Amino acid sequence: MRLLFVNETGGPGGAEQTVLNLALAMQQRGHDCLIAVRNPGWVADAAQRLGLPWASTTDQLPASRLATLRGLQRLVEQHEPDLIHAHMFNVGVFAALVGRRHRLPVVCTIHGQSDIQGSSWMRHAKFFVLGRTVRRLLFVSEALQQETLNQHPGIAPLCQVIHNGVPVDDTQPHPIRKRMKDKPVTIGALGNIRRAKGYPVLLAAFAKLSETHPGIRLQIAGQPDHAGLFEALQSQVRQLGLGREVTFLGHVQDVPAFLAEIDCLVSSSLSEGLPLSLIEAMLAEVPIVATRVGGVPELITHGQHGYLCPADDAEALASSITGILSQPAQATEMARAAAQRAHTDFSVRAMADRHEALYAELCGRDASQAQA
Repeated sequence: MRLLFVNETGGPGGAEQTVLNLALAMQQRGHDCLIAVRNPGWVADAAQRLGLPWASTTDQLPASRLATLRGLQRLVEQHEPDLIHAHMFNVGVFAALVGRRHRLPVVCTIHGQSDIQGSSWMRHAKFFVLGRTVRRLLFVSEALQQETLNQHPGIAPLCQVIHNGVPVDDTQPHPIRKRMKDKPVTIGALGNIRRAKGYPVLLAAFAKLSETHPGIRLQIAGQPDHAGLFEALQSQVRQLGLGREVTFLGHVQDVPAFLAEIDCLVSSSLSEGLPLSLIEAMLAEVPIVATRVGGVPELITHGQHGYLCPADDAEALASSITGILSQPAQATEMARAAAQRAHTDFSVRAMADRHEALYAELCGRDASQAQA
């Protein structure tokens, strides 16, 4: 099949990485794939490194809605795909309109509540368009699907959940994590600096931990925002007197290396779809503490794969992290159970199997002959 993947943003981020993972898996299965982005950037660079074809929908900076629509129209005419798969809300509307004009099946994936932006009437208008033009609306978690259906019940017949997945190397044994006694205990957070990640709460929780765990460190890996939040977090660190204990690493390219250096991954998010960072930590057998939001409980069962706590509650977050640090044997057991779960249910292979079957269905092909 000829597949056109349309991405709304240039990344880096979990949604953008999911597009790359999926497109690469489809290409390795013999499908002809093209990734469309508004402008060159992180996604385009990563696609090039992976050997994935990519193209810009527009050469205008910034890209206007009309320019993006025209560029997408041009790409469809040039590459003649069998199916368009749009990722995120706004570009999904553009893809739906172009797909309708060319009588192509269109799939749109919603990655999180933060994707569904704009005023209430605008969201309803966009879902009205999607509900009458796309063949399937995908959600990365059951929770995200239900949250959306509560506000837009009319799209129910189109909805389907396909969980995100990350690459799993079956040729390599599971890592055996060994604690370095001469290294300080290090807490890690992985995710771009934006309000949905709840980093002010994490810093408040870490301040409590530092009182009872002298020498503890916090490393936050994520691209800074351009809206003042990063500066506000730096100011909070100074006010808490944690300048030596907290490090902002920016975007990290080598996630496994980052995970290998930490003793616990903490997700303090206020909202989520299905975070890749948690799946990556699960596979790396890193003990996890996360807030009970979005699709997180679909990944982690409290007390079995890690600890879950309420969102926006620094006291509960600090208490859960303390539980991990004070019971290393139990933390290791939960981390190994989490790795097994991620390997089985949240691999790129599992994600690609579900997408490939859907693509074959919408293109009118037998799943066993989908590569033809």
